[in-house]
Amino acid sequence: MIPLAIGLNFDIASFLTKLNPHISLGGDNVAFWGPLAWTIIYGLTFATFLTLIIVPVMFYMISKRKINSRRKYLQKHSHDAEDDAAEIERLKTLYPDQFHLDDPQPEM
Repeated sequence: MIPLAIGLNFDIASFLTKLNPHISLGGDNVAFWGPLAWTIIYGLTFATFLTLIIVPVMFYMISKRKINSRRKYLQKHSHDAEDDAAEIERLKTLYPDQFHLDDPQPEM
């Protein structure tokens, strides 16, 4: 792409037959192929940058945020089970006739 973008021309037919490529810079083809080649070069560079740098960084940031929010949620709600067990024990002492040996949950 770079030779096409800078306008490097060579004749393939004369190179294969006479081993003389007739290399030249510039010409009529550069007016059309030059901007097209630079567009492709910059597009590929930008796509490579997005694919190899930006996308993994975004995935990492989202993953890190999910892990931290899950950790905060678990820290906030870690004592809920202990509180529920304490409440059941309190209800057992208040209403012993509603609790059975097979069913530890109160009947309401």
